[in-house]
This record gives sequence, structure tokens and C-alpha cells, in this order.
Amino acid sequence: MKYPKIVKQVMFVCTGNAARSVMGEYFMRKFLDDNKANGIKVISRGIAANPAYKVPGHVMDILKKEGIDAGMHRSTMITPDSIEESDVLLVMEDQHKRVIAKYFPEAKGKVFFLTEYSGVENPKYWEIDDPVGGDFDYYSRCAEQIRGCVTKIVQQLTAV
Repeated sequence: MKYPKIVKQVMFVCTGNAARSVMGEYFMRKFLDDNKANGIKVISRGIAANPAYKVPGHVMDILKKEGIDAGMHRSTMITPDSIEESDVLLVMEDQHKRVIAKYFPEAKGKVFFLTEYSGVENPKYWEIDDPVGGDFDYYSRCAEQIRGCVTKIVQQLTAV
């Protein structure tokens, strides 16, 4: 698999841009900052986002434990501009890939599962389930999966 050699902007994509992509975005921002890695912008978007969607309390609690405040986050829809400006789009589910391929064919070649991009080789394990509606433990398991992937990606992006 060929990945972009130079990454200036990463976009995390999920359905509503309230849970999974938010955790990906905020974890990556923090880990890049912790590694003093400047020059990489991180955003998140949803394929069915709505500004009325709030970040679930479980996500806020998980991020707070990392010293992250996502209180100002607003669910934002994916757009042609956000795709054009991003070098890599990291999706959580196959449906996200399909929607992007259908409505944004120009994104071809820069859309990857988050897990895939982090090095998970078996496609059976590429999708990250949506925790919305689940209990705190379910959100925590999802967050751990996302955190692990983001950690690996940041290590790759910041390797000298």
C-alpha cells in the first residue's frame, strides 16, 4: 500500500463527527503537540454530520483524562474543500469509504481505514465500531483502539 510521503493535513472521518473522529482528531493533536511536531494540521468531519450533534459525555470524560478539552467541538460535514486540503482521510467503517468514493471521487488514493493506516494488515480488523448509545466501557474500548492507532501514526509521522 502506498501512503502519501508528505502529510500536512490529516482528516478523521466518521458518521456524525461526534465520537470516533473527534477522539482521533483530539488524540492526534495532543500526541503531535507532545512530540513537538509542528506543521501537521488535524481536522475531523462526518459523512452525516450536523452542528446540533454534541460530543457525548463519555467521549468528553475519556478526553478529559488525557488533559484534552473538546468542549468547543462542533459536528462538521465533510466538504470538497476539506477533502482537497487533506493529504490523508482516515475513516472508521467501510460505509465511510463508500460514501466518500461516491460523492468525492477526487479523494481516491488518500482514503484509508484508521487501523489500516496505522499498520493493521488484516482487513477483518479494519473497521472501528460506532460506540454511540453504548456504555462507558464500550466507549473506552473504542477510545483505546483509536488511541493505539493514532500513537503508531504519530510515531511514523514524527520519525526522523
